[in-house]
Amino acid sequence: MSYNILIVDDSRTTRKVISKTLNLAGVPINHLHEAENGKVALKILEDNWVDLVFADINMPEMDGVEMIDRMVRDGLLKTIPVVIVSTGGSQIRIEEMRAKGVKAYVRKPFTPELIKNLVEDILGKKMLDEYKTTLSEVFRDVLMRYVFMFGEECEKESIMPDSLDYLHVHVAFNGYCEGCVGVIAPAQLCIEMSANVIGTDMEDDNCVDDAKDTFEELANIICGQFLTSAYGDELIFSLSPPSISEADELSWVEISENDDSLAFMVEDTPALIYLEIERECINVGWFEERNPTFKC
Repeated sequence: MSYNILIVDDSRTTRKVISKTLNLAGVPINHLHEAENGKVALKILEDNWVDLVFADINMPEMDGVEMIDRMVRDGLLKTIPVVIVSTGGSQIRIEEMRAKGVKAYVRKPFTPELIKNLVEDILGKKMLDEYKTTLSEVFRDVLMRYVFMFGEECEKESIMPDSLDYLHVHVAFNGYCEGCVGVIAPAQLCIEMSANVIGTDMEDDNCVDDAKDTFEELANIICGQFLTSAYGDELIFSLSPPSISEADELSWVEISENDDSLAFMVEDTPALIYLEIERECINVGWFEERNPTFKC
């Protein structure tokens, strides 16, 4: 996953130093925005999706404190983490910033390791864990209500299906962000799901085609419910038609080794589900034209 990052500092040199530090730290960046003061930064936040803000305190026209206050007032600080990067700052000032919702306070100079750890702590693992927890809950719920099966999350290292034939389905989405949700499971499990949903005869010649249809709809429902659970029901997403293919043991292993995948025991059969998100396509002006009820 790559990030959109905003650096707010009146010093062009400092902005370049932070940018260089992010690159040296190996932080994956989709787009790097720069602003010389809080006023310019707020305009950037109005027009672009930003994952993380690095901001100075002392700046002309609008300083970092006023920018933070505006972000609090507009509700932006609830969804966009801010790290203060400044040459000084008393303990009282630091506590004030933290009370407003600032994630961290870094004194100059700083090391690439510190910046890398901050980004990973604020965005990387925590964000991924939150989404994966939501996906796990949605998957269990859809299994029960759609295919009438129970699923429990388990360690990926502990399972390997006794199967040669798999079905792999994924549903891409775009709008507020872009990505996809996918599921891979032994073909026999998909046939059993189909039997539960539409009464397919598991010995029928058409049972595999029915299983594919059921599996596609399963992924479609999971994707839709995940987006609603993760982002609320006011945001607009477009979902592509499910894409399904036959897969083999190598495909299972590749998906299992992906950090973004989760393993489940569905009844007594393993299955994998995964999530990919690229948070890079939001433009608030574009989005509000299509969804007037949306408030950033």
